[in-house]
Amino acid sequence: MAPAAATSSELKPRDVCIVGVARTPMGGFLGTLSSLSAIKLGSIAIEGLNTA
Repeated sequence: MAPAAATSSELKPRDVCIVGVARTPMGGFLGTLSSLSAIKLGSIAIEGLNTA
């Protein structure tokens, strides 16, 4: 794997950089998330980002 670019000017317009990962409550899961409000789902996603 190549090292990250030293400056942003070295990145091409279509380059993609993954800086972290987290599992978020996205998807159907047979409706198991349907009872959660958008605010609750958002807060779960933010908590996941904080732990990534």
